[in-house]
Order: sequence, then structure tokens, then C-alpha cells
Amino acid sequence: MTTKKRRYQKIAELKARGAVEAPLLSEKKVFDPDAKTDELLRDLRNLQEKNPDRYITRRFYREHGSYSDSTWDCKFGTFHEFRRQAGLELSRGQQKLEKQIAKHASEDVHRGFYEAEILPWVGKYEKPTDKRWQTALIASDFHDKESDPFALSVFIETAGRVQPDIIVLAGDVFDLYDFSRFDKDPRQSDLVAAFRMVREEIFAPLRKACGMAQIDFIVGNHEHRLLRHFAERTPYLKVLLSDLMGLSLADMFGIREYEINLISKNDLWAYKAVDIRKQAGRNYATYWDNLLVVDHYGDRAFGTYQVSGHTHRPGFKGGANVNGPHWWWCNGAMARTDTEYWGRLAQASNSFCMVHCDTVNRQCLLEPILFSDYSCMVGGIRYDRLA
Repeated sequence: MTTKKRRYQKIAELKARGAVEAPLLSEKKVFDPDAKTDELLRDLRNLQEKNPDRYITRRFYREHGSYSDSTWDCKFGTFHEFRRQAGLELSRGQQKLEKQIAKHASEDVHRGFYEAEILPWVGKYEKPTDKRWQTALIASDFHDKESDPFALSVFIETAGRVQPDIIVLAGDVFDLYDFSRFDKDPRQSDLVAAFRMVREEIFAPLRKACGMAQIDFIVGNHEHRLLRHFAERTPYLKVLLSDLMGLSLADMFGIREYEINLISKNDLWAYKAVDIRKQAGRNYATYWDNLLVVDHYGDRAFGTYQVSGHTHRPGFKGGANVNGPHWWWCNGAMARTDTEYWGRLAQASNSFCMVHCDTVNRQCLLEPILFSDYSCMVGGIRYDRLA
């Protein structure tokens, strides 16, 4: 007899002689040291058969079962295990199998969505050129309605004046903060206005200013949230679709209308934060035979000239590799400095950059555009923020 079983038997004997206080509800039935495991399981199954519409809880079994807590506890340890042994719960192997099936079913949904809605727009509007010098205009972290109007106007005017070969929007063009805060009422969200803002105040002006430029849109972590909701057709997304019924992803983003390349290599089935970050880290674009790499997170070095975003903090790293000197520039954000993000981001500021690439000598020249509180300089021209 085990120590635990002897203890329960001793308690039962003391109660029988009145040597201890009145038993609790769970001990109205005395400990039965001779109860067999099969008898306990049969009793629990019979109780379930008599109550087919009820989930048999520990409290319910105390009141209607034939054995005391102490009797079944020394056999099974927990009531959940008692239920499992009686066949009222899935076994651990069955649970594991169910989770694997659910995981793969989810993968099928997300990957099917990726193939149907995203893949057709990846690289669709690439515009190859044989010019020796190529210019890329790069910005990130607009956060749709949170965009800084002054920084955005300078960015669009610079695009029109410079006429870059490629414009790269390196992630978090959309904000979609609603999708990450479940305490917010989606009925109070103006998601339609956010999408309209991106199409009408970012995509449309850029396409008008640079009619021939290639515009690439790298999916960032904020866009990843929306893509998951879109793939799953969640109730949150239905709020948006109530005003945009029947529109595809390409229509919602405006990538069809403004001929924008979508850069998205990540697996949408990832749901843990660490997995999402790992998958989003796969979203990067390479230009001119890997001379320049642009990504959102900047989690890893590619051993070549590189521009990233995400941190909202401008920064520069120098270095060298077997191909000669190179550098790594992190853009600041295009979002306003009074958004709630900035409270947690020390030294954050507005910035974007231009990269001038010599495709023959395989070198790049960086031209960062930094904003103070009041002004910025682009190619010797000063822009002042209006009071």
C-alpha cells in the first residue's frame, strides 16, 4: 500500500471514530481502500451515460458518484486524469494528433491564401534596366494615418524631383494597430479610412510623381497581422469587408491600381510572436545582382550594402567583406513623432534615404535624409516644417 493510500485510510478510520471534525463535501463518502481501478472507471462512465448532456466535473462527481475524492485520487492523482482513463477525455497521444491535424489544416488555409492572393503580385511589375547608375528611394514605417504629413510631402516631392529607378516601401506602410489590440472594439475602428489614406496619399501621389519607376512594397510585421486575418476571414476583418465587400487583397492594398510589387516570402501560418518575427525576417528584396538588399527588420547582415527599418531609429554601420567596403543603414520612420509608439522608442526620428548604385564597379553611395523638429535638407534644398 502506498504512503498516500495509507494516509487516506488513516483519515477515514479517524473520521469513523469521530476523532476528527465533520467531513467536507468531498469526504461524505468514506475512503474505500478495496476499490478497484476498473470499478472506479465504470462508475464514472455510468454517470456520464446517465447525464449525456453534462460535462462531468469533480464537484458533480462528488455529489453523484459512488466513491469519495480520496478513493479515486490515490488511483489517478487528478480528476482530469480520472476522466481521461475513463475515456471521457482525449488521451495525450490523441491530443497531440489533433493538434498536428489542426496545425496542418491551418497551414493549408494560409498557404492556399498566399498562393491565390499574394504570389501573383510578387514581382509582377518589375522593370529591368541596363543603366550603369541606379537610384533607389527607400522609406519605411509610415503607419498609414499616423504618417507625418511634412515627412511624407518631402518624400513624395523628392521622388518627383529625383525620378528614382526604384522606390522601396520597406514595411509597415499600414499601421493596423487595431488587429493587435483585442480590447479595442472593431466597430469603432476606421480601417477603411486607413486603407484609403495609403492608396490616395501614398501610392497614388508616388505613382503620379514617378510614372515609370518600379515601386516595391515589402510586407512588414504590421501588414502580416492583416494578411493572417484576411486569410482566416476573421470577424475582425468582416468589419472592414462590410464596406469593401468583394474586393481582393490587391484591390484593398491598391497594388493592382498603382502597379506595385508585393515582396512577401513569409509563411502566414506562424502565430507565435517569435515565429512571426522569424517569418517576417524573410521578407527582403535584392537589387542589381545582390548589390543592394532592403529588408524591414534588419535582423541579419547580408554581407553587402543594406537598408532596413522597423526600429524608428536612424543608424549607420560600416564594414568590409571580400567584395570590398560596404555599409548598413537603418532608416528612421515616416510616422509622426507623437504616436504612442514613440513613447517606447528613445532617439526615434523621421528619415528616409536614397542609394545611388554603380552597377559596374559594384559600389553604392548613401544619401540619408534626416529631419529635425523644424526642417530637413535634400540635395541642397531646405524644406521647412510649417508652424
